[in-house]
Amino acid sequence: MDAAALSHLIEQIYDCAIDPALWSSTLEQIAAALDSPAGTLSISDFVTGTERAIVWAGISEHYQALYREQYHLCDLFGHELILRPVDEPATSEQLVAEDELLHSRIYREWAAPQGFRYVLLTALIKSQARLAYIGLTRGPEGGPYDAEEQARMALLAPHVRRAITIADLIDHKTVERGLFADVLDALSTAVLILDGTGGLVHANAAGERLLAAGDVLRARRGTVEPWSDRCGDGAAWSLSRIGQQTGARTLALPRRDGGTAILSVLPLATGRRKAVVAGHMRVAVFVQDQAAAPSRVEALGRTFGLTGAELRVLLGLSEGGSPADVAARYGIAPSTVRTHLKSLFTKTGMRRQKDLMRLLAELP
Repeated sequence: MDAAALSHLIEQIYDCAIDPALWSSTLEQIAAALDSPAGTLSISDFVTGTERAIVWAGISEHYQALYREQYHLCDLFGHELILRPVDEPATSEQLVAEDELLHSRIYREWAAPQGFRYVLLTALIKSQARLAYIGLTRGPEGGPYDAEEQARMALLAPHVRRAITIADLIDHKTVERGLFADVLDALSTAVLILDGTGGLVHANAAGERLLAAGDVLRARRGTVEPWSDRCGDGAAWSLSRIGQQTGARTLALPRRDGGTAILSVLPLATGRRKAVVAGHMRVAVFVQDQAAAPSRVEALGRTFGLTGAELRVLLGLSEGGSPADVAARYGIAPSTVRTHLKSLFTKTGMRRQKDLMRLLAELP
């Protein structure tokens, strides 16, 4: 790809931030630039376990639905991408052992019937809640993706990531109120919208459950406050006072059960956000537990130098499955799972599966 073609493609990527309908044709051009007949731009939600494709090319509606409904749960690449830096493309050979990939359920039942063999994946956004990535694929006749193609994708990936981020910001600013409420209700994170006095303006479904439980926050006479007056200085914990400040803040609040909740507080009537809620003081409060599973998983993997395959086995066991269950889920040989389990014992210094589960539970 020459400089002019690259520049034109980058311009098209940023156009998608303004008009998301352009993503389809733009993804097709990205795929063509890397000799790939198919690709997808997707988001994996770690909290709900769902997979949402923003756009895809070269994959039929039938196979896209199959992946979303069945095969994303046994995808071999997800845990590897969690351990990779954003904007760093990786080939299927770099992510998963060839024998393990070729014998997996997702390859035998989903990829091979479509003629797909080689994959190039790039993590774009990693957070505690989701993983956004772009993936390209082609058949055996195209051969593995080489270093030049990885470098080409590395040039494009940051622009795709920024375009997604810009589009998110635009969507949040222009979305209609009713649709916005529906979106909030679909979130598993508790979201509360308060007025300038700490009064409750709106709570999504998770926020309603949080207030009803009363173990982090409670609503008393329409005002949201910590579950106990002993949670700290009243002025320091006053959400209405925080809402009148100009910057976002993050607070740690003791839970009734002895844990810790993290409150992210965002004033909605400062800076450019004034145009959205002109004349009204509003503050958004996002509540989540201190220990978020995806970031703990990544920390565990990096601490002990685990591979994505080893993480898959460890998390499968943590869900109550046996090595045979993990093998069946991914369609790999039981002996392969036993090999990964042996490696887990060596790397972590543990001797039994029970010890591995305790290590995972005690990870700060």
